[in-house]
Order: sequence, then C-alpha cells, then structure tokens
Amino acid sequence: MIRQQIGDVLEIQFEGNWFYIIILTKIVMFGGNIIFAFHNEGKKMEFDDLLKRKKGFNVVVDIIHAQREDIVRRIGKVDNVDGYFTTKYLRGSWTDKEGKHRGNWWIYEMADMRNHIATVKKLSGKYRNAMDRVTYPFPTVAKMVMKNYKPNKDNYLYLDKIIDRAS
Repeated sequence: MIRQQIGDVLEIQFEGNWFYIIILTKIVMFGGNIIFAFHNEGKKMEFDDLLKRKKGFNVVVDIIHAQREDIVRRIGKVDNVDGYFTTKYLRGSWTDKEGKHRGNWWIYEMADMRNHIATVKKLSGKYRNAMDRVTYPFPTVAKMVMKNYKPNKDNYLYLDKIIDRAS
C-alpha cells in the first residue's frame, strides 16, 4: 500500500477509468489530503503529458479504500506543488437534508481550517473558487472528475447530480 507524500503524482484505475492526482498536503481532515485532481475524462495518460495539463481542482480526499483495493500507483513526483493550489480558501455552510446549501457561507484559510475568517451570503471575488471544507471519499472525487467539476458552481446543487444521496 502506498504511503502518499507531498508531491506524489498518483494514478488510480477505478471503474474502468484512469484518474490522476497530486498530493499537496499532509493529512489535514479526517484522513484526507488536499489534492489537485486533474480533469482528464478518465483517459490513461503518461506522466509528462499529464503535467502539461493545468485543468483540475483542489479537494480533500481520503484514498484509503482505493489503496486497500490496490488500485493506486505512484507514477512520479513534482518538486514544487505551489502551482497546483487553485485556491487558498475553504468554504462551509449549512445544508438541508437533501444536501442543498442554505444560509451563509463560512470562509476559512488553508493555513487555519478551524477558525473562519469571513461569513458571506454569496461566493464571489476571491472566495468564488474556495474548495469544500469536507473530506470526500475517492469514488465521489472520481465522479467529480468525470463530470468536469468546477468549484465556482454552487457545489451543493451541482454535487446532487453526482452523489447518490440515497446510499
């Protein structure tokens, strides 16, 4: 089983598709690392071609189940991960039982994920691309990649189309 480290570029073969991520931080929340997930439509890619791509998003993901299933492979390492952070902010909010955003957004900085720095009604300006302050399991992140997820959409409404809430 891979013990991921900052800068590791990982290839995960899952449900007939190929997914690529870069580990950006040590474990930060509930067993998850902040990663950069590449948009790649599930296609197998070579390391050098992958690093030429800049489209993707940041998310906190726990890959332990993928590791246990032995579907994770380290294909390389990047020395400097700074260019793969798409935001320095996280966002959180209350949601209703269907998972739809309700009320205000609480904004946090990655440097201090425990104390919010702002409360806003609408995500705009520098907070528009803030990532979710939640740890997702890898199958959810795989669906986000396949649906070309972008954090500047209202993710709770957007993710309803990705996540099967009944399960």
